[in-house]
Amino acid sequence: MSGRMTISNARKKIGWICTHVQDPRNYVVLLRHGNPIAAVVSMESLKRIQVAEDQDVQGRIRHPLYDIWQNGSGSGFPGW
Repeated sequence: MSGRMTISNARKKIGWICTHVQDPRNYVVLLRHGNPIAAVVSMESLKRIQVAEDQDVQGRIRHPLYDIWQNGSGSGFPGW
C-alpha cells in the first residue's frame, strides 16, 4: 500500500514510514502545500531506479519503436 503525507506529518511518523517502505511495493509521497515534492521508497526500489538510470545514460534503453524506425518505413508509422 502506498500513500501521501504532508511533510509535517512525515516528521512525526518517520519511523513508521521507514518500516512501511521496506516492502518494495510501498512508497510514500511527501506533500508540501498539497503538492508532491519527494517520495520515500525502499532501498530495493532505489537500486532498481539507479540501474535503470545508468542503463539509460549508457544508451542501453531504447524507445519501444526504435527497431521500427530503424528497419521500417522510416517514421515508424505505416503510410507516413
